[in-house]
Amino acid sequence: MRSRKHLRHKKDDASRRIHYCSICARYFPGLSIWNAHVKGKKHVKKASRRGMSKVEPEYPLDVPGQRFCVLCEQHAPELQWNQHINQRRHKLKEKLAIFKSAVDEAQDDKGGAIVSGEFDFKVVEPSDALRGVSVTGKIEAGEPLARFTLVGFQLGSSGSHATYSP
Repeated sequence: MRSRKHLRHKKDDASRRIHYCSICARYFPGLSIWNAHVKGKKHVKKASRRGMSKVEPEYPLDVPGQRFCVLCEQHAPELQWNQHINQRRHKLKEKLAIFKSAVDEAQDDKGGAIVSGEFDFKVVEPSDALRGVSVTGKIEAGEPLARFTLVGFQLGSSGSHATYSP
């Protein structure tokens, strides 16, 4: 994500956003047009009347005649919306969003496994360790045909040496 190509695309994304000037109540498509606007005589005069020297742009989601694409983080004219969603760049972002969603769902779902109980011993006091500490946990299949295999578990000792199960 730090490659030149990625950074260039991120910069391009920011420069294509619609900027809104709250002082002049106007929209500007792109960073270069915004920069020209804030240097203009009318804007500078209005800003100075309000006692403002530097004005940061707002990035509105609702812009008249435009639709905002959440995936691409940019506006597209209403009449060109179908063209936008069929562009290669948009389709790639759509596929990435679907993939991320599937990964997130799989992590939340745990593949149909239901994990209950306490699996963390936390810090065990030496006096408790001498007597032994037990923790009970349960892993169940949430679906009738689901199968799981416990590959192993790891215990840590006070000497910072890992102890593995047989």
